[in-house]
Formats: sequence, C-alpha cells, structure tokens
Amino acid sequence: MMCRELGTISDFQVAEHMLENKDLTLGFDATTQEGVHVNSIHVTSSDKCHIIAVDPLAGGTAEDHEVHINQSVDNLVEVHCAFHQAEKITDNTVDFPKVRSEITAFVSNSMTDRAAVNHATLERLENSWGKKINELNCHLHPVETIATGCCKALKQKESSNIVKKVLGSDCMANDLVLGLNKFRYKDAAGDPKGFVLALSNAKLPQGLLPRYRGNRLHVMFLNCERLHEHREFFMQFLNGQTFSCNRLRGALQRDFQSLVAMVEIQVLGLLGKVLTGPWMSRFYKGTASEISHIEGLVMVKEVLDRLEVFHQDPQQILSVTHDMFGAELSRSPDLQALLVEPVDRDLFLSMMEGCINAVHNVLTRQYQRYFNMDVNDQLRKETESACLRNIDAEQVMGMFSALKDKAPNATLCFISCKICAQKNKKLDYLDGLTSEKREKLIKVAIKNATKQRQQRRKNCAEIQEEVMKRLAAKQQSLDMKPFGKNK
Repeated sequence: MMCRELGTISDFQVAEHMLENKDLTLGFDATTQEGVHVNSIHVTSSDKCHIIAVDPLAGGTAEDHEVHINQSVDNLVEVHCAFHQAEKITDNTVDFPKVRSEITAFVSNSMTDRAAVNHATLERLENSWGKKINELNCHLHPVETIATGCCKALKQKESSNIVKKVLGSDCMANDLVLGLNKFRYKDAAGDPKGFVLALSNAKLPQGLLPRYRGNRLHVMFLNCERLHEHREFFMQFLNGQTFSCNRLRGALQRDFQSLVAMVEIQVLGLLGKVLTGPWMSRFYKGTASEISHIEGLVMVKEVLDRLEVFHQDPQQILSVTHDMFGAELSRSPDLQALLVEPVDRDLFLSMMEGCINAVHNVLTRQYQRYFNMDVNDQLRKETESACLRNIDAEQVMGMFSALKDKAPNATLCFISCKICAQKNKKLDYLDGLTSEKREKLIKVAIKNATKQRQQRRKNCAEIQEEVMKRLAAKQQSLDMKPFGKNK
C-alpha cells in the first residue's frame, strides 16, 4: 500500500474518531521552512491525539488558516461518506452536509499559541461554523516569554559601562550560556573534543549542558543551574588549554569570572529551581494527564500569589523550602549550591526583584483573558479533552523538518500523508478492523487517494500563483513609497 492511500485511511480514522467523541479540541500551528509556510492541524479527545492535515499555505493570514481547516474537514467528510456509500447505505446518515455539521458540532475547544493570527482564525471559524469555541492556549509557551522577560530585566540592571568579551546583545548570563554551548557543540566555533574529554576526566555526564540554540522553555534556566553548581569545573576548564578556539575560550573565561555574571547565573538558576523547572514538570504532560486545563489555570493563579510575596521581600528566596507551586523542594546539592550567600547581595536582590516583577507581568498579561472567564461546570466538562500544551503541533513540525531533510525531493503531499500515517498509528488501526471492513476501506482509499493527489496538485499550483500575486502587490506597495525622508 502506498503512502498516500495510508493518508486517505487516516482521514477516515479521524472522521470516525470525531463522530464518536464530543467536546473535542482542535489544535493548529504553522511554521515557515525553506520559504514554504506549512500549517498542521490536529484534534484531541480525552485520551487520544490525531493529526488531520499538514499542508503548505500561501501565507500566514487568518483567512489562509481558516480555509485550510475547512478544506481539511471537507476531506475527512468526503472519505467518510465515500466509504459508507460503498457499503450501499442510501439514507441521509451519510449525507455530506449532515456529517460535516456533526463533526464541527463536536469541536468545543481550540488549542493554539498566543498569537494574534490564531485568535483571528478562531473568530472566522466561529462565524463559518455558527458556534462558540472555547479559545484555550498552551500552558508551556509562557515559559519562553518568562525567559525573555528575565533576560531583559537582568540587562536593565547591568551597569551601562560594563565590558563584555563574549559576543551578544542579551544579558551577560544568557550570552555566556550561548557561548558555552558553541564551545561544547560547534566544531568550527568551539572545542567539543576538549570539552567532552574534560567532562570525562571530571566524571561528569557529557550532556551536562543541554543543547541551547536560543530562548526555548526551561533550557536557559537549567544551564544556569549547572553552571552555578559546577562552577569550579568550568573555571578550571576555561583556565586550562584546549585543542582549539582559544579566542572564544578567553572571552568565556573573562566573562565567567565577572561578578555580574556570577550573580545573574545564580538568579536564573534559582528561578529555574523554584519556578520554571516545576512548571515544566507539571504542564509538560500528555493527553492522559491527571491535571485538566482549567486546573492548570488555578495553579497559575496560586503561582501569581506566591510571586507577590517574594516580590515584597526578595531575600526570602535564599531560604526557600517550597517551589512556586507549593511543593516541598528536595535538599539536593544543586539547590544547596544555589542558596549560598551571593557574591554581591545588593545586586542579587535588585536583579531577583526585577526578574520576579518581569515574571509576574508576563503571567498577568498572558493569562488575563483566562482570569476574566466564567469558570463553571459546563466549561470544565467541555475542556476535559484539552491538553495542557500545544506540543503535539510542535512535534509535527519537527517531523516535517526531519522528513524534508531526509528526502528533499519528496512532495509535500507525500510528507503530509506519511506524518499522518505515523502519528495516527495507521497500521495498528488497520489491524484492529475486521477483514471485511479493512478490504472495503483499502478499496475506497485507493480510489480517493488519486482524487486527493490531483486536488493537492491543483492546490499547490493555486498557492504558487497566489504567492506570486502577493509578492507583486508587496513590491508595488514598496515602489509607491517615497524614497528619502524629504519626499
């Protein structure tokens, strides 16, 4: 069986799943890779997640996303109706409008990132489907904004005449984390061989510093925890000779000894222990999580209350015994190292106060709409199928990148069908069907896969034509702008 036939069978599987479950959650996310804007759509119930589609779009507007979602739903309905019509069912239970209205009626929630285009897309879907959809957002992505806010707060506390050797425009701690990651993982810019050898001699794991290519959830805070706990090792390593890249080593050595960097690393490491680490452990759960999406909202409110207490007296964090979620912290060596007296207490308290204030502002801003919601029993019931996070869409984007790198000449249609077949566990689904139903479904898939392939070719041509029109319109608007300030 070819991959595109498996993609058609995936459509039938998802249609069946959506017709058998109520209060479903629709999730979508998009990214641009190699000039192609790709959007993925998935649906989750209380215990399962199914991929609906992964297709290219002409752009990232709300209209583009809405049209793609509606076209994907139409594909599900067409395959479902084709299968039942092949079974000689002639009543209106397989009527296209009826089946489509049932599928859309069972979608009660959306799960997306906090982006304006996603909110606009949801509004358009509500208008086209004629129903209200609960707009839910990922509980994990605020950690990225927290990291950005903390870096900005630390940067503001740095002296204007501070001298940094490591390249970067961020706070000194974050620039050090990026620089050390280059030194650990980049052959051209760093010294991975010497770094691994030093870790082995010190009997430390090779993954002591998780790979970090920029702001991503909890990784920066975790790296700062490790840098503070194993400070003596890093100082000895940077002061010694390495196989290559002595220029970067010298810059890291100079900044790592800076008093400002030492304080910033301790501040971020402590925040990782009491906030972002526990945040990840509670919210990075699968569809079978014991914590509901609404319960997560209650937990965030409690975190905000505890942040206000620490904001009033930041020095309390040096004697902390519980994290921001109220759980007792284990007295591990890394925590004990973070709780030592700072090298500059006044600077530490000033920076910690700035970071706590930044975290409070981020959470208040991103959860303000949630706090204004009327949380009742009906909302709790409707949101039972909602995950705590939108990482399912991120995983699909990762699979798309990996498959594109593995087979650069493969069509996007082929990649999309393969991702749907893998994520939806298509072979396990076929094994669970009766032999009669499986044979009929395969016949329908073979017939409809050809139609879908032709339609996707047509869509790709239309997308390319639309992209050219938008580029021409953008160029025309640029040409119409006056050149120079005096014109």
